[in-house]
Amino acid sequence: MSGKVEKLAAVLEAELSLARRLLDLAKDARAAAVAADPELLIQIVGEQEESAARLEAAEAERAALAAELAAELGLPGSGPVRLSAIAEQVAGEPAARLRRLGSRLKSCALDLREAQARSRQILEAALAHVDEFFALLVEARAKPAAYGSGGARQGAAVAAIMDRQA
Repeated sequence: MSGKVEKLAAVLEAELSLARRLLDLAKDARAAAVAADPELLIQIVGEQEESAARLEAAEAERAALAAELAAELGLPGSGPVRLSAIAEQVAGEPAARLRRLGSRLKSCALDLREAQARSRQILEAALAHVDEFFALLVEARAKPAAYGSGGARQGAAVAAIMDRQA
């Protein structure tokens, strides 16, 4: 059983490493969005997708190991097995290690959720600005030209879009 506990701890460490990588990538994606760097953002999103797929595989491995350990420990088999339930049945340092890793993973997951929410807000705001810009272009196209072909201003027409202040 101790071999499976060690393997479970190793999988938890891998999950934690991947979750931290995803957190770093979320911060990088937010910075790329603020900097309006679509090429970098595309690269980061690709890395996020790869890391997320690896994390999903690690989570599946963790769930399988936890289920095996739960069966060996005589824990109820209905639903997902909680790491705390396994730690309660395992003694000493392995139990403390499982608790530490579980706590760190949970904390990192919460940080990741918050970082993703902030990134979503930035991207939604950027999209709103783009939509507003295109609406202004449509509005300007529907109005008569403010300047003639010689560059002279025609009457009291609306100022050019580029003359607007933010």
